[in-house]
Amino acid sequence: MPSYSPSSKEKFDTLCPELQDTMSTVLERYDHTIFCGHRGEAAQNEATANGTSTKKWPDGKHNRLPSDAVDAGPVYSGSPKGGIDWRTDKELMIAAQNGDWEVFKAILENIKRWYSFSAFVRGVGWGKGRYIIRSGNDWNNDNRFNDHTLIDLPHHEIVRP
Repeated sequence: MPSYSPSSKEKFDTLCPELQDTMSTVLERYDHTIFCGHRGEAAQNEATANGTSTKKWPDGKHNRLPSDAVDAGPVYSGSPKGGIDWRTDKELMIAAQNGDWEVFKAILENIKRWYSFSAFVRGVGWGKGRYIIRSGNDWNNDNRFNDHTLIDLPHHEIVRP
């Protein structure tokens, strides 16, 4: 069974109980790493400045302690960069334009892996405690992925009433 690295475990420990419950169950079946749990003010301001977040401090779900958001991604042994393949739509289009169909197929497979992981996290959350989890690939949970300006594949957050 997979286990968290010390770095992922440290970030896991900053998550709210619902996300800890969900992500520990996800780990039993789907190897992944945690990139971010709680995010402090400086890191949040940097994320907003570089466009990886639309929320300013202290309005992001990562800014709560414990954190109501987690950034996590699937680990894949065939990945070119340490288990995480970050290639998505932009690289897919470049491969298509260049006619590099082997790279195109590999990137398409990777995109499928990210969406599969996201669906798994959402499903486990619902099954564990009826937690509603919103993912960064479908901010309004309508199962349409082309109606958003920010696609944040690693992001998952608890939706609270």
